[in-house]
Amino acid sequence: MKKRLLLILPLVFALNGCYWVAPKYCVQATVTNTEVVRGSEDSHYRASFLDEAGNAFILTNMDDLTAGKFNSGNVQAELDAAKNTGEKVWVSFYGWRNPFLSMYENIKTASRDVPCL
Repeated sequence: MKKRLLLILPLVFALNGCYWVAPKYCVQATVTNTEVVRGSEDSHYRASFLDEAGNAFILTNMDDLTAGKFNSGNVQAELDAAKNTGEKVWVSFYGWRNPFLSMYENIKTASRDVPCL
């Protein structure tokens, strides 16, 4: 048991460090589409946005242990509501976009009233 713990602890700290060094953003945007992406092992949410300059971008929405985010369902409900009413949302997100690996930045929070926390 102690050997496993000695192997797992550094991995947890390294993963946690990845979140803290990842770039973080905050934008106000219009939600244009939301979807559930089903994979072979798990599923997650994805949302498309249009920012104030008219640029389209896509973000993923999944729980993330390293960022302490466990409310992806609630965030997706907020995005769906904003899409249906046409309201703009404040979206905070972090990470890197990697087209080669089909990786998107992950949404941390989404709110129609409050700018990013």
